[in-house]
Amino acid sequence: MTITSPQDVALSDTTEGADGATDREWWGRTWLPRRPLAADDFLSGVYRMARGPALRRRYVEANPQALSNLLVVDVDHSDAALRLLWDRDGWRPNVVV
Repeated sequence: MTITSPQDVALSDTTEGADGATDREWWGRTWLPRRPLAADDFLSGVYRMARGPALRRRYVEANPQALSNLLVVDVDHSDAALRLLWDRDGWRPNVVV
């Protein structure tokens, strides 16, 4: 597959799979912890909560303690998706959100 733009690997809200779920819904069900640790401020405490409220927090656990399946990289540049996809011979990210 040749990647020509960030949209080639970005999660879609319109594409539906066999179960009727969008790519984004499938990703959430499959890869995000059901009750992740989350916080807005570490000094106020980190608490385990349902996925919905947790995703509205600033800091969210990506991998449960017993399983590590995601490497999260936060790139704070306006061209972040292009930096992740451009000139990567042989290794590309599985998902760019």
